[in-house]
Amino acid sequence: MQEITPGFLCERALHHGKRLICKVWLLILHLRYRFLHLKYRAFTMIGSTTFADNLVLCHDRGRSIAGCVVECGVWRGGTSAAMAEVLGTARQYYLFDSFEGLPPANIEKDGAAAVAYQADKDSPLYHDNC
Repeated sequence: MQEITPGFLCERALHHGKRLICKVWLLILHLRYRFLHLKYRAFTMIGSTTFADNLVLCHDRGRSIAGCVVECGVWRGGTSAAMAEVLGTARQYYLFDSFEGLPPANIEKDGAAAVAYQADKDSPLYHDNC
């Protein structure tokens, strides 16, 4: 028996020309995961839209893929905690972080955009990740 997932429903809906059903289902799921962002926002650097997008992917694809979950660069673990809520506790979760932040960007290795990003501490996108 096929498990009913957003991907399965969208695939079926699109097969039958019902694109609206797919969009509504994904919107509802996305809104649900935005509420999880409210729960974990103090523990993640990811904005609510990207946070919800990642959880939709976990819900849609991760449920059909067995195995452990590995996250590198977890900061305070908010995204991982939400992923565990979506994927369940039956998996093993391995979370890695340097606890030292990112090394200074190097123009030769990382490019001018990375150097400029790290230098602009007043940007709304800047996060002091230590």
